[in-house]
Amino acid sequence: MDPTDMPSIDPDFLCHRLSISLGARPVSQKKRRLGEEKKRAIRAEMAKLLQARFIQEVKYPSWLSNVVMVKKSSGKWRMCTDYTDLACPKDLYLLPNIDALVDGASSCRLLNFMDTYSGYNQIRMHPSDESKTAFITNEGNFCYRVMPFGLKNARATYQRLMDQILKDHVRNQLEVYVEDTMVKSKMEIGHDENLASIFKVLRKYQLRLNPEKCSFGVKAEKFFGFMLTRRGIEANPEKCNTIIDMRSPKSVKEVHQLTERVIALARFLSQSTEKSTPIFQRLRKIECFRWTNECEAAFQELKMMLSSPLILTWSILVTSVIIQKEEDGSSNKKGNGVRIILEGPSGVLIEQSLCFGFRASNNQAEYEASLVRVRLAKELGAKRLTIKTNSQLITGQVNGEYQAKDLQLTRYLGMVKAQTETFEGFTLLHVPQEQNERADLLVKLASTQKGGLHRTIIQKALGRPTIEGTGVLCTEWRLS
Repeated sequence: MDPTDMPSIDPDFLCHRLSISLGARPVSQKKRRLGEEKKRAIRAEMAKLLQARFIQEVKYPSWLSNVVMVKKSSGKWRMCTDYTDLACPKDLYLLPNIDALVDGASSCRLLNFMDTYSGYNQIRMHPSDESKTAFITNEGNFCYRVMPFGLKNARATYQRLMDQILKDHVRNQLEVYVEDTMVKSKMEIGHDENLASIFKVLRKYQLRLNPEKCSFGVKAEKFFGFMLTRRGIEANPEKCNTIIDMRSPKSVKEVHQLTERVIALARFLSQSTEKSTPIFQRLRKIECFRWTNECEAAFQELKMMLSSPLILTWSILVTSVIIQKEEDGSSNKKGNGVRIILEGPSGVLIEQSLCFGFRASNNQAEYEASLVRVRLAKELGAKRLTIKTNSQLITGQVNGEYQAKDLQLTRYLGMVKAQTETFEGFTLLHVPQEQNERADLLVKLASTQKGGLHRTIIQKALGRPTIEGTGVLCTEWRLS
C-alpha cells in the first residue's frame, strides 16, 4: 500500500498527546553513528514519510532524538526513534492479557487475522506536540505529524483507539491487542456477517489493513507464539524444537535461557513446575555452577514430552473433579497480592497472580484468594474442592473452629460459605508456610522471567474488595 493513499484517524476523535512533566528540561541527543546499510534504509523510509506528509522539517527544535533502526523478521527495516529522554509519565491504560486473548480464540472453527498498515502512523500527533518528536538525520532535523514508533505511550493510545471503535465486537466476535486483530467464530453460520460488520467499523474510522499480514478463513494460525486450531491451543513447534535441539546447560546464563523457554510452554506440560525443580534450583548456584545427573534427567524428560504433539483443550479441565490449590499471600509497601496454584488429579496446572488495587490485610488477602479459587473451580466444572492455605485463622473460621468477630471478615466468611455450598465436597486445609514449598517455587519461577515474554503466571487485578461489589479489572482467568 502506498502511504499517500492512507488517511488518518479524525484528530477530533483521537490524537496522541505528550504529557511532558512540568519543569522537565528539553534534551538534545548527540548524533550517533550508523552503518551504511542503516543509512540507506533511513533515506528510503524518509522519502516515503515525506511523500505521505507524515513528517516535516523542523528548525531550532528544543527536543532532539536519534533514529533507531530495528530489523523485522521479514528482513526489512523499521525506523524508530529513541524517545527515552522525553519526560512523559506512563499511560496506565490497561492492555489486554495475552493469555486471555489466546484462550478466548481457541477451539474456534474459523479465524481471521488482520494487521493494520503502519497502524501507529494512522493516528495524528497533537499539533502542540509535533516539534517534541524531532529527530536528527544526515539530511536535517524532522518531526512527526503522526504518532511514531518508539513513543512511550504509543501502544496505550492505539489500544484505546481499538477498544473505543470496536467496543461492540471485542470478546464476542474478535480479540484485539494493539495492532493485532483476530475475528473468530465458533460456527461458520454468521461468520461473514460478523466480518462485514467489523470491516464497516474500520472503514468508518478510515483504518487501513496490511494485505500482506492478513489471512482469512484459516483453521490454524500462529497467534502471539501459540498455534490456534479447532482442536484447541497447540504448542508452537518452533519453540518445542528450540528446546529439543538445545545442549545441556553449562552455565547459569544457559539455564536462564532454558527456563525462559520452558516457561513459555509450561501450559502444555503436565506438572512442569514439579518436573523442572532440579533445573530451577541451579539458578541459586551462581558462584559454583554444577549440572547434576538429576538436572540432566529432568532436561531429557522435558525433551521427551516436547517431542510429542502438545495440545491444550478444555476437556482436560472439565473432567477434573478435585482441584488442589496452594497460595502464597503477601502485603507490603509496594503493593498487595497473592499467587495461586491450581492442580487437578491429572496434573493439569493453572498458576495465577492476583493483584489488589487497594490496601489489604493478610487475612483479607487470604479470603480474596479463596473466593477467586472457588469461582475458578466452578468454571472448571469441579465437583469436589480442596483448598490449602497457610492461614490458620481463615481455616478455623471457615471450618467453624474460630468465630469471626471482625465485621469485614464476617462478610467474607459468609461469601465463602455461600459459594462453596454447591460443591459435593469442600475441604479447607491448613498448611504451614514452611511446608508450602510449591508456592515458594512458583514465586522463584516467576522471578526468572524477563519482561516482554509470555508470562506463565496469569495476572488478574481487583480494583476494590469483593465484598463491596465486583472490583475485577481483568475479569477473565486463563491457563498458564
